[in-house]
Order: sequence, then structure tokens, then C-alpha cells
Amino acid sequence: MHKRLLTLIGLSLLPMLSVAQTRADSPRFYVGAGASVLTSRPFSLSDHPLVSPMLTVGAWLSPRLALQISGSAIGSTNDPSYSDSPVPPLGSNGNKLTVYTLPVLLRFAFLAPTKRFNIDALGGYTLLHSNSVFSMSNSSNTQSVITNRHMLTLGPSFRYLVSQHLGATLAPLLSVNLSDTHHLGFKQNLLCNYTGAIYYSFD
Repeated sequence: MHKRLLTLIGLSLLPMLSVAQTRADSPRFYVGAGASVLTSRPFSLSDHPLVSPMLTVGAWLSPRLALQISGSAIGSTNDPSYSDSPVPPLGSNGNKLTVYTLPVLLRFAFLAPTKRFNIDALGGYTLLHSNSVFSMSNSSNTQSVITNRHMLTLGPSFRYLVSQHLGATLAPLLSVNLSDTHHLGFKQNLLCNYTGAIYYSFD
């Protein structure tokens, strides 16, 4: 009876030992560098997407759950007909736009960490800070408008492991503006952010 009980306890501990071994052997932290393409037309590139470099740092909290923070910055000079910017100034003819994004996202891996190809779910908060310098119609004066958008971000992420420490990710992310929604329609509150990066994992 005791031997059978010990055998059952041992078998029940095998999955926990496997998880612990995966956690110990797998790299815990990762850093990535890539590009971000921000567009105001979800899942289709607009005529004037904002393309910027992007840096990411993250840490695995468990074998399938990670927390990551990314940052990107882009400055763009616009002509008066520029109207497809993800963050255009309202009622103005924009001539310069600077955008910073700071996504803080959780990453959940659907497949085992040892798989070479993995599909993840990303979700969390994104701060979009923009500084628009523009000239009003029929006026030579310029003004600067600074806005902060607090956004809910969700989307899939496709991850490929080249080796234990090197990999690549591609993610189309959809963000919904949670601030000042009464000033804009539903479509104007949606942004799509295509991201791609090469990352390096370490302990």
C-alpha cells in the first residue's frame, strides 16, 4: 500500500519536475531590436504609415508567461495634404509630427518553450505620446499640440527560435484608444502596429 502511494506521488510530481527543469534550463531574460510600423488603418498599410526603430526588453515569469516593455520614436515632416497619419492634429495642416510609443505587454506562449515555432498572445497597455507642430489654415503662425493616448493593445505574435538564445518575432497588434474617445469615432480610435524584431535571450 505504501509503495503504491509513493509511486502515485512520484508520478504526480513528474510534471512539476519537468516544469522546474524547463524553467531552470531556459533563458529567463531577452532583449530585442527591430522595427515598428504604425498605421491608422487596422490590418492595412495606409499611404503614410509611421516607420520607426524599436527596442524591447522582457523577462519570463514562468515557462509560458513573460512581461516585456518596448519603445519606439519617429519624427516625420508632412506636407499640407498629409491626412493619413495615425495621430493627425485636428483642424490643421500639419507639417511636423513626432510620435513615441511605450507598450507594456504580457506575452503568453500557447506551445511549449522548447518548440522552434511558437504562437503567442500579446496584451496590455500602450502609451502613445505625440507632438504635432502645425500651421492653421490661412495663417503663417505655428502651434504645437502634445497629446497622450492611453491604449489597450491586443494581438498575436509569431516567434521562431533560431537557437536557444536567438530568435525572431512578428506581431500585428491592434490598439484601442481609451482616452478622449468622445472626440473621435470608433475607427479613429483604432491603431494597428506591425512589429518585427530579432531578440537575444540570456540568464
